[in-house]
Amino acid sequence: MVLDGRYVIPGKMKIIFNTGVFGKHGIERALTTLLRELPWEEHKHILHQIFQLDYVSPLMSEVPEHVIHDCSLPLNTFWGNLHMNRKRNIALKLIDSIGLHQMHRIVGRNLNRHRADVIVDYDLSLLRAAHLIEAPLIGFFHFRPKRFRNGGANKLRRIGKRLSHYKKLVVLCQEMREEAEFVWPHLKDKFLVLPNPINLEELTRRASEQDVVEPYLRDEKFFLTMARLTHQKNIHLLLRSYKKAREAGCEWPLVIVGDGEDRDELLSLRKKLNLDNSVLMLGYKTNPIPYLKFASGFIMSSREEGFPVSILEAMALKCPVISLACPTGPRDLLEEQKRGILVPFTEGDPTRLSEAMLTLMKNDSERAVYASESYEYVKQFSAARISTQLFASLKNLACTH
Repeated sequence: MVLDGRYVIPGKMKIIFNTGVFGKHGIERALTTLLRELPWEEHKHILHQIFQLDYVSPLMSEVPEHVIHDCSLPLNTFWGNLHMNRKRNIALKLIDSIGLHQMHRIVGRNLNRHRADVIVDYDLSLLRAAHLIEAPLIGFFHFRPKRFRNGGANKLRRIGKRLSHYKKLVVLCQEMREEAEFVWPHLKDKFLVLPNPINLEELTRRASEQDVVEPYLRDEKFFLTMARLTHQKNIHLLLRSYKKAREAGCEWPLVIVGDGEDRDELLSLRKKLNLDNSVLMLGYKTNPIPYLKFASGFIMSSREEGFPVSILEAMALKCPVISLACPTGPRDLLEEQKRGILVPFTEGDPTRLSEAMLTLMKNDSERAVYASESYEYVKQFSAARISTQLFASLKNLACTH
């Protein structure tokens, strides 16, 4: 904020937190955690969605009461309804594509009417509308920057041009920053490392809800994964790896918590591998955290991540971690085997992941070391600490605009 040529720190700030939609996954949980920690008594917080979902996210109940809700394109509007139903047929998809420019203009006008001091684009869904927005923008990468490379060099240049409209760009770990600087070196000074937060007290409270865990699992050692059942999470490889581990003597069952588009394929693969009795697919759970408390090992098999909060949650609850060394996040968190088993990334070979399962199962002392190291390390990701860092950045942006 500039007054008579001087920079003035605003006593009160109006901050908009934007998402494309507000669903029920990791991005929404991380944003909810921040909203609960950021100072609000003297400030106004607005949670803005571009598109309204046809269901209310279960995480919406965790958004603080002081947060104001807004949506640019609700389902009861022409463009909102069109976009959310565009996959029904090719005609709707075509009209949606043609109308994107108009949608971005509507979003830009709606955000500008709030006259915010700063806008947090928490999932980069404002990328195409960024040049229309008057308030300073800070964008968050929750995925690896190289995900854009599928469109080739021209797409990377277009994305780089759009990102130039942001004052700051948050990346979630050092590995992600290095990748972003490699892809867009001209934006090097904009990148800021700010990990996803976890609320340790809330995590402990949620973990105490033991009744959600099936009784037969409470006294049994088992491997656990919590993930959406999608291509990115690579559960197909996990099942094949577990099959090899089982054949080599693994006695622990594998529990999979989560749902998604690959569920039917994975159920068929489980049957084909003759794992129906040893792999439990429990579906989506509103509170999956108690499973981490009872699990003897957590496994992440993703092809890529942004910054895997599920690993942080496992570490905070002293559940030893096995993770593929996918980009980005696991290398930074596990630090080359210091706080868990880091398996060289592979698209299709299940051998190394199966060997890691056997190693963790057979070595009680190794599990104890990982649990102890992880518990101490994870404290630096507390929601209070991360929210303080974010608020300082937001205040600085508002002051210099």
